[in-house]
Amino acid sequence: MKNKILNIVQILLMMIVVSSCTEIIDNSSLPYTEQIVIRGVLVAGQPIRNISVIHSLPALDSFDMNKAMINDAVVTITIDNIKHTLINKGQGLYDADSLIAQSGKSYILEVKWQGRSCNAITSVPYPVDIIKVVKAPINKNFRTQLWRVGLDGRAKIPAEVACVGGAELVDSLGIEPMIRKYVSRVYREQDTGKTGLTAISVFTTDVQDTNNIVYTTGSYKLNLFVEAYDIQFFDYFKTRSNGESIASLFGFTSSEVTWNIKGDGIGLFIGMARSSMRYY
Repeated sequence: MKNKILNIVQILLMMIVVSSCTEIIDNSSLPYTEQIVIRGVLVAGQPIRNISVIHSLPALDSFDMNKAMINDAVVTITIDNIKHTLINKGQGLYDADSLIAQSGKSYILEVKWQGRSCNAITSVPYPVDIIKVVKAPINKNFRTQLWRVGLDGRAKIPAEVACVGGAELVDSLGIEPMIRKYVSRVYREQDTGKTGLTAISVFTTDVQDTNNIVYTTGSYKLNLFVEAYDIQFFDYFKTRSNGESIASLFGFTSSEVTWNIKGDGIGLFIGMARSSMRYY
């Protein structure tokens, strides 16, 4: 009898543990502050368009763009002390096709929506001057035991910009990139000769047989490109992976992504200028 009562107690304890482990957590029990989320890149020489304005969703909600997009915000950009109102074209995107982003100018973004507001300022850099593009030395990747091939370039990188570079396979007219591969960053420290030219190494692919390496295929050519961003982009680039770990998700670390959107929002509003040179 004693053993029987003990067994019943053990079963009841197990039921309590299982019940507590399967407790459902809903969004109302999690801290949540709704934020405006901005993504906008001003490309030198191109119309200002596709400024994305959405809002964050509660942590346990599956992301749904139809719920997140904001189509009734007031979005303005100020240039040379003149404020321009952007037009919503649906899908949370705002355009000002009559405005062309110009290198050397500053742009102030302001977004207002349902009592919330956020803002950012960015400058559009000048395109960097790519001096030359050559075939990169063929190196073996000892981690994968494959050969790495690509292009090397030299460019003048001013101190006030952050750059990323890469290679792209384009059609014979150079219009549409077919394949694009980014390198992590263009490092000024590679200018060991103090020449003012920064090395750009772009490894496009890993191959098993170096005899099959081609830099042009049919009507396609390989370009080396460099994208120069407002220096604020570098702060984002260095911290973009923060918050992806479980520890970061639940606040066990102080690391955060560095955005340049201020106020009731997060995201990036950034100027960029692009340069490219074809390897023949």
